[in-house]
Amino acid sequence: MTGDIPFFKGKFNEALQFLRVFETSDVVIKFACEHELYASAILLFDGDSESVKVVKEAYALSCMEKCLYAEAAGLYQSTGHFLKAAEAYLESGDYLMSMSCARLELSGEQLDSFLRQVATRLESESKPRDAAYVLSECLGEPEAAVEVLCSAGEWRHAFDISTRHKALRLVEGLVVPQMVLSLESRITELSELNVKLTERSGRLQVVRDLKSRRREREDDESSDIFPESDAGSMVSDFTFGSHTSQATDLTGPSLTIGSTSAKREKYAARKRAKAQKKRKRIVQVNLCHWRMNHICC
Repeated sequence: MTGDIPFFKGKFNEALQFLRVFETSDVVIKFACEHELYASAILLFDGDSESVKVVKEAYALSCMEKCLYAEAAGLYQSTGHFLKAAEAYLESGDYLMSMSCARLELSGEQLDSFLRQVATRLESESKPRDAAYVLSECLGEPEAAVEVLCSAGEWRHAFDISTRHKALRLVEGLVVPQMVLSLESRITELSELNVKLTERSGRLQVVRDLKSRRREREDDESSDIFPESDAGSMVSDFTFGSHTSQATDLTGPSLTIGSTSAKREKYAARKRAKAQKKRKRIVQVNLCHWRMNHICC
């Protein structure tokens, strides 16, 4: 029929209203679903509860496919499909509404099975307290609830449920043994961690000691190889023209690096010491060369 109304190209709402006047409800519903005109179709069928229900069901299915679970749940609930609404609410994370809708359609073992499904879902999503609530209050299974809480380390809540249901045997037979095992496992983990930290700390201390000794050795070498007083006396003996000027240039002012940080100052001091050591060696070589030249002459 859509091909028979070319004058509505791109104007789907107008086409839908046209079909509502001249076509059957099935044609209108099909056209609305093909073009996702669910809200418009619901308004057009106001008063026709059966057609509205069909449109809402199609709308809810479309929402489920698009992962719009809360919207789908509301549509299913409005059409009386409470089990589908419960499943949609479960997917959306609204567990209380899910259980409420399930109670409107299920009973007995079927309801218990659905509630266990909710509890399992909550436990898998790391919500042990909510899962324990469903098990203890909705299903009347405090032992299963305590097991869930103990496996998650929720000891206080496990004690509370055991006390509320007057099941102190659960405390003695389940909560306390599980707590002891958990604490022993934790102590073992902490002991192993302490050993690893001690080993790493020892290695780090060895590395620090080696670095400290190497720095001390470098400082000793830079101060013992050629004392500054000897270098000054050697340079002062240069009184022969170009040789004297070369020696003076070689012993020029040392490099100074200003720094506000103690680390940078230490680095600058080591760098100056190395530069001074290099200059002293050059002075020694030039002095020997100068003496050899004068001896030969």
